[in-house]
Amino acid sequence: MFSIFKLKDSTPLNDRESVYLMKMLQRYSVTRQGLWLQELDYRKFQFLWCAGMLDSGGVMGCFSPIFQSCVFLLPSGEPEVLPQKKYDVGRCYWVEQLFPTIIHELRHAYQWEKSKFAYILFALPVIRQFTLEYGANKAQKECADFLRRWTAEWDYREAAARGMAEQIILEKEENYVS
Repeated sequence: MFSIFKLKDSTPLNDRESVYLMKMLQRYSVTRQGLWLQELDYRKFQFLWCAGMLDSGGVMGCFSPIFQSCVFLLPSGEPEVLPQKKYDVGRCYWVEQLFPTIIHELRHAYQWEKSKFAYILFALPVIRQFTLEYGANKAQKECADFLRRWTAEWDYREAAARGMAEQIILEKEENYVS
């Protein structure tokens, strides 16, 4: 069982992971689905790896009003394998995989900042699933298209760095609307 007491031993993301995550959040914040992030100031949050989540049975992220400027994340169960420097494009796969969870937890932070009283009221058991979790789950699902485009872009960058990328083929003119 995961509890808030396991959060105290968390460690910050390394510089590479932090920079990559901020790039993703910045790009997502200018999409239609991510505009709410501009109201939140996601840059002030500290993102931490919480080893206590490894044996939690499914908890991948946590925002708690007790730690209002922190988002706790499930660390990778495997050591990070860095690509060779020659082909290193600065990608962090685990951060990509956790991005929907990060959006979910930042949405909870947004809900907290919008109305602390409403957050406390709606955090009550049973009500929570229809209020706070509904909004966070919706935000999490809405980032799927962004994440698909993001990973395709980084897949292409990695292939290009290795000289394995195909030429970008422009779509037929009939697909464009004038």
